[in-house]
Amino acid sequence: MLQTPEAMVLTPPTRSRRSAAMVILAATVGAFFSITPTLSTTMGVFLKSIAADFGWSRTAVAGALSACAVGTAIACPFAGILADCFGPRRIALGGCVALAATILAISTVPANLAVYYALFFLAGVVGALPNTLAFTRILASWFDRTRGLWTGFSGGVGYGGGSLVFAMIAGQALLHLGWRGGFVVIAALMALVALPVMAFWLREAPQEGGQPGTIDAAPLPGDSLREAMRRPVFWWMFSIFPLGAGCMTSLFTTIVPLLTDRGIPIGQAVGVIQAFAFSTILAEPFAGWLADRSRRPLILVPLFLIAALGTTLLVLVQSGPVLLLSGVLMGLGAGMEFTLLLYMVTRYFGLREFGRIAGVFLAGTLGFGAIVPLILNGTFDLTGSYDPAIYAVIAVLIYSGVAILAFGPYRYAHAHGAGP
Repeated sequence: MLQTPEAMVLTPPTRSRRSAAMVILAATVGAFFSITPTLSTTMGVFLKSIAADFGWSRTAVAGALSACAVGTAIACPFAGILADCFGPRRIALGGCVALAATILAISTVPANLAVYYALFFLAGVVGALPNTLAFTRILASWFDRTRGLWTGFSGGVGYGGGSLVFAMIAGQALLHLGWRGGFVVIAALMALVALPVMAFWLREAPQEGGQPGTIDAAPLPGDSLREAMRRPVFWWMFSIFPLGAGCMTSLFTTIVPLLTDRGIPIGQAVGVIQAFAFSTILAEPFAGWLADRSRRPLILVPLFLIAALGTTLLVLVQSGPVLLLSGVLMGLGAGMEFTLLLYMVTRYFGLREFGRIAGVFLAGTLGFGAIVPLILNGTFDLTGSYDPAIYAVIAVLIYSGVAILAFGPYRYAHAHGAGP
């Protein structure tokens, strides 16, 4: 079996434990301040206020999330190519600066739907750069046997923790500063916290001789994009993750308006988001740890089905404690769309053209993420309820969980005796 790149280049002391730990920290901070927590999550809190301020329908306001997702979907394949050619560190740092500037510009948007959509589309384009694709590529260069654990940790604490914290920030900002002030605070935090941490510690593992990996290093094992697309597992993955992940991402941003329309106080509705995010923080590292100990991705079967159960409870119950439970169950299955998806890309297709292959999957995922909010909010505008569309989401999650059973063993499982 081919060795993973980590096994081939692990040469202590060039890869010290401290350096690896700081890379985990930087990747986690990058995920924490990425576009999902800073923009998608906060829009779920700001949606009704923006609609009220501008006199627009919720479908029109939520259309910004679709514009954002379209921008990211278009940009992801190009972000993957850039990461393969110039390295993920460079694109992540440049993208962080550009995303902060764009969020700051959104805080000044006039009541002009075209300008509003254009800014969110731009945020989606630049937000594709400091995203899970870059962070997973960097972590995969450092870790082999524990790759699932640390990609799960970075995604769970980063995306889940970021969504948890930014939901609270958005809720407080809405009360004291308004939604415009909330976006200013978010942009400032990105510039003052995320950018310095990533600049100091986010870097690929050194090759032999202690130099960071470059495009001139020895070719990494794995498939090209064209070779990957000839494999059935590629299309199984493409049929599952864009559907399931697009639904869960969109549902997350709909929880607050869905619950407050049913008379649930906004604080309790935000609490459901927090339960959702907190369970993601705990579940993703554990799921990644289990993935490191298996040769097939069967861990995803219960995760998808648990998410379907949580979504069902969200629709059917009014009780506060049960709603919190629904948030926990949805969170258990929510993170797999990015972290475990990209972990599976490294295991089924290797790292040779990871950026290009992962970019295609993320583009599909975000493409569905652009459509589903329109369906959810369009259903509300037509029927006065989100429920019919959410039942369709539940069906998609059940299909995704069952379809995972068709997957065969990993082709690039970790090498025995390899490094971390």
